[in-house]
Amino acid sequence: MRDRFLSAVATVAITAAGIGAIVAVLGTQTSAQGPAALKTAWGEPDLQGIWTVEYDTPLQRSPRFANQEFFTVGATGRVRPYPLAEPRP
Repeated sequence: MRDRFLSAVATVAITAAGIGAIVAVLGTQTSAQGPAALKTAWGEPDLQGIWTVEYDTPLQRSPRFANQEFFTVGATGRVRPYPLAEPRP
């Protein structure tokens, strides 16, 4: 009776390991390709969507700040007329 139980447990364990290996291999193959990135008709990334104040980051640096790497708190207030959002916990 004990041998039948151990045999059944071993069969289930080997089957589960085999299925896990197959799922891991198939998952690796599909995730390596990655999701299809949305592109415009001319091949550049499509950045359309809803952009809120949280994402108000210019994609190009203004020429007047070319030699300034960081802003001080006072400079941020002069450049940005609205207060920054509080960091989320």
